[in-house]
Amino acid sequence: ANVPQAGSRSVEAAALECKVSALLATDDAEAAAQAAQDAAAAYEEGDGQCAARMAVVHAQLQLRMERFDQASRAAEAAAARIGGQPKAVALHTAASAHLAEKRPDEALQVAGEAAALASGDGAADRRGRA
Repeated sequence: ANVPQAGSRSVEAAALECKVSALLATDDAEAAAQAAQDAAAAYEEGDGQCAARMAVVHAQLQLRMERFDQASRAAEAAAARIGGQPKAVALHTAASAHLAEKRPDEALQVAGEAAALASGDGAADRRGRA
């Protein structure tokens, strides 16, 4: 069996992901955002999909805290590394952040990528995948 060993980065990442959930339950978005960023970094070593998912959570928390520029950058970086539903969530987060920053042209571009992804024409994958 391929069970992660105590002290490994994957165990650390899973613990940090649990911490994100617990911090969200206490409404501590700042600490949750930091834990999500730390979890993404810990997952980076072995699980790119989980790393990208945690990066999207980090972006969503930045959006929640009205740090729109950080949210859009983090969401677009995550979207560049993943595909499918997680990519759509990342693109939606980025579009929301662009709208909040009063940058409708950028929001439309990102929303177009999300629509292309949903329609299955592959245009949304032009930024690449991990």
